[in-house]
Amino acid sequence: MKNIFKKLIKSSFYSILIFMLSVTSAIAQDSFDNISNAREQALKTGGIDKTPFQKRFAELDKEVRYSEIYNQSVTPDQPDFPQKFKSFIMRIDKYNKKNGYNNSFNVKDILDSNNIYQNSSIPMGGGNGDGKNGLDPDYLLTGDIVLVNNPGVHIQGPIQHAGMMDKRLYKDYNSGCYISAQPKLGVIYETTNDYRNKYDEAFVCEVNYLTDYQAIAAVDRVTPYLGKPYYWYAPKTSTDKWYCSKVPWYGYYYGTKKDIDADGGYWCLPVDILNDNDVSVLFYFSKVILTFLQEIKGQAIPLTLIS
Repeated sequence: MKNIFKKLIKSSFYSILIFMLSVTSAIAQDSFDNISNAREQALKTGGIDKTPFQKRFAELDKEVRYSEIYNQSVTPDQPDFPQKFKSFIMRIDKYNKKNGYNNSFNVKDILDSNNIYQNSSIPMGGGNGDGKNGLDPDYLLTGDIVLVNNPGVHIQGPIQHAGMMDKRLYKDYNSGCYISAQPKLGVIYETTNDYRNKYDEAFVCEVNYLTDYQAIAAVDRVTPYLGKPYYWYAPKTSTDKWYCSKVPWYGYYYGTKKDIDADGGYWCLPVDILNDNDVSVLFYFSKVILTFLQEIKGQAIPLTLIS
């Protein structure tokens, strides 16, 4: 079980390679210098097949049952929610320990707490990621949603973090250009290095059937809330409290009337964004596969990878 994440990633490897081969017949001969063409070809194929990832996340759900906490019928104001949440924390801790993963939150503090709501900045991450997923911002546009992840299970489900690109602010890997929210920091801009060097995989997602102007409007809808505090139990429709994946959901919902929350619950989790039918995964970068674009730019795909 210790290597379940790597095995499940590897099971997705072949379908992603098939996508990379089908997205353009020129990939083994020409470079991806034409960035707009790379996006166009990805969009023509409907993006990367999300099914292998969704199967992986469904297997994790069987282990920790995060869908019992995050669904349309559960809200944090219900009397039995604190106990449900503590039971969920115990399942995460058990799973991560069994598979050799770390928790980024203090399990004892949560379980011993008489009021789980007092700690508004419970870290939502975990896992043993050492980054280097190869995310290449050259292929991103304003409004693209980046979902990043490490092995293990996290408080907010099977995907750890989410942010939304504002390409207008991008200069280099140290530019703050991804708007998101973090515990104790609130709504902030994060850098490409934050996403490349802290997580083992990254999904670059586009919301379908929108113009570039609408995608920009989604970003502009949330920038007034920079500096607002982080609260893990914030309702997704409020403006005074935020968490990471609420940022892109709010931007698209109130900026373009697109609801990208697949299950329509109290929270919009990163996995809800990936699962939504109006969201396509254009590019996928991972520690295991190395990258979709950056590491093969201008090179043929090594046939040994698919043999």
